[in-house]
Amino acid sequence: MAHLDLTYETRPLRFERRAAIEPPSDVGQRHAVAVERAIAFMRGNLADPLNLADLADVAHCSPWHFDRVFAEVTGMSPLRYLSHLRIEAAKLAVMHSDRRIIDIAFGVGYNSLGSFGKRFTELVGLAPSQWRKAADEFDAARWRSRLDQACAMPPAVAPSARQGAALSGDIGFEGEPGRSGWAMIAAVAAGGSILRPSACTLAAVPGPFAMQGLVPGVYSVAAIGFDRTMKPIDILSQQDAPRSRHDRVVFDGRGAAGLRLTLRGPEFSDAPIVPPFAILAARAMPHCVA
Repeated sequence: MAHLDLTYETRPLRFERRAAIEPPSDVGQRHAVAVERAIAFMRGNLADPLNLADLADVAHCSPWHFDRVFAEVTGMSPLRYLSHLRIEAAKLAVMHSDRRIIDIAFGVGYNSLGSFGKRFTELVGLAPSQWRKAADEFDAARWRSRLDQACAMPPAVAPSARQGAALSGDIGFEGEPGRSGWAMIAAVAAGGSILRPSACTLAAVPGPFAMQGLVPGVYSVAAIGFDRTMKPIDILSQQDAPRSRHDRVVFDGRGAAGLRLTLRGPEFSDAPIVPPFAILAARAMPHCVA
C-alpha cells in the first residue's frame, strides 16, 4: 500500500469557490465566503493547534459572530467541524496507507494516541485498526449484491412501531432520472448521532422509502447515496458520494408521507460524512447471502 501525505486536500479542488472580482454584497454570500475561507484554512492546517479565535481571524469576523455564522452555514460549530475534518483525513490515511496509527494521529493534530483512538471510534464507528481491516477486506461486488437483496425484501417492522406509523417519501438523484443505486437514510433527533439514529432504512434509488418506529418529535433526516458505477475506493471514501439533508422534519406519530430527498453532489462547505456507511450497512445485513 502506498504512503499518504496528510497535507493533501480532503475535497477535490473543483469544490473550491472561484475568487470573486468584487466582494459579495449579499449578507448570505458574505457569510458563505467567510465560512469557506475558514474551512480552506482548516484543511490546510489540520496538524496545527487551531482554536476559535484563529479561525475567526481567518474569516475576518469576531469569534462570537463567526461561531454563529459557521453553524448557520454548515450545521455544526467550527471546532466540531474541524474535528470531523481531522478524523476524515485520518480515516483516509488509514485506508490508503500502511502508516502507523500513532503517526497518522500526530499528522492530523492529536498528541495522544488514546484521545485520537477514542475520537476516531466515536465518529467512525470502528477503531482505526478495525477500519483498516474492513477496508482491506471490502468486496464491492458482493456488497452490491447484498444491497440489491436487502432492498428487494419487505421492510421489517419493529414490534414497538405503530401499524402504519411511518415517515415515508421518495428519493432520487438530482437531475439524473436514469441513475440508479442505493441510499442509507437516517432520522436523528436533536442531540443525537448519525451512528445512533432514532430510525434508519436502506432504499433503492430512485424509489420510495419508509422509516418505522419513530416517536413523535422533530428530526433531521439525512441520506447518503451510492450509485452502481462507483469504484470501491469511492464507495469507501464517500468524499464524492451524493447526499441529502432535511432539518426540522416534524413527525406526529400518526404517519407522514411526501418527504422528497434529492441526492446532490457535495459542496465545499458540507461537513465530512465520517462514518463508513458501506461497511456499517454490510454489517447490518447478516441475513443477506452474497
